[in-house]
Amino acid sequence: MTNSLLLGLVVCVFLIITQNVVLKIYKRFPEHGIGLMYGSLGVKLMFVCGITLALRSEIENSILYAIIILMGVLYSNVRTILELYVKTN
Repeated sequence: MTNSLLLGLVVCVFLIITQNVVLKIYKRFPEHGIGLMYGSLGVKLMFVCGITLALRSEIENSILYAIIILMGVLYSNVRTILELYVKTN
């Protein structure tokens, strides 16, 4: 269970850091917003799939792992929506 928790937190931290970097890049280059969002989505999906497949034997509690990743995805999406909405209004 500890392995699942730690791996989930690693993936969650990666998702949040990636989203923060993308938002900072967006603030400097707003004309490339759509490409940045789709590009970051692709990078995040490839990372999550890759680390999950590579370490699937280490994940003891898959439900805990999935819940932690889901919390990271929800946080980064809500933050993106709020950041873009506040910027436009």
